[in-house]
Amino acid sequence: MRPRSLIRPTLASLPILVLAVLLAAGGGAAAGSLITGKQIKDGSLTGVDVKDHSLGVRDLSAKTKSKLTGPAGADGADGVDGADGSQGPAGPAGPAGPQGPAGPSGGVARAFGLHMSGSSDVFSQSGGITSRSPSDGVWCLTIPGVSPNYSALVATLNNRYNFGAGDAVTSIETSIGAGDGGTYSCAQDEWAVYISRYAISSATRQGIDAAFTFVVAGPPAA
Repeated sequence: MRPRSLIRPTLASLPILVLAVLLAAGGGAAAGSLITGKQIKDGSLTGVDVKDHSLGVRDLSAKTKSKLTGPAGADGADGVDGADGSQGPAGPAGPAGPQGPAGPSGGVARAFGLHMSGSSDVFSQSGGITSRSPSDGVWCLTIPGVSPNYSALVATLNNRYNFGAGDAVTSIETSIGAGDGGTYSCAQDEWAVYISRYAISSATRQGIDAAFTFVVAGPPAA
């Protein structure tokens, strides 16, 4: 008996066997003919030699990566306001400004005088002032060129009167002659000066004769 062959090539399978042998022989030759990076001259490859879309970001140098910029993003939301800082030191004084225009003239002393007790004469006066006494303690002053309606008179007692060891108080009052309701019997263009003594124990008041000084202030003459 003849031994059996493990492989019986038939006419139909022969082409497949031939193809397998050729591929096995050709694969080894192709693997041995691959080109490595050591065999490529530096700077000899260009962009044309690289397949499009085949390089990733990690294949690029750091310098090239730094030049890659995308479109600007949208503005972010505003942050919260910071705390107020401490006040700084005071700055130096600025230069002096120009002088302003002169203001209007103020009031001036229009008249003055000293009225002595026991006499109707006015001493040490500004000029032309006369007085009369229609009743006890009342003196009506006339000052030429000065109207009581537009000026003010201030009178001050020259002496202090004490009656009954502090039982009395002496006072001086001034008024426009026509504005006192006729109490002092002075004319409309006169100033009224009234000097009186008030007795505390009897609650009575009476006019007295006493020395006083006065000054009249008002707007300047037109």
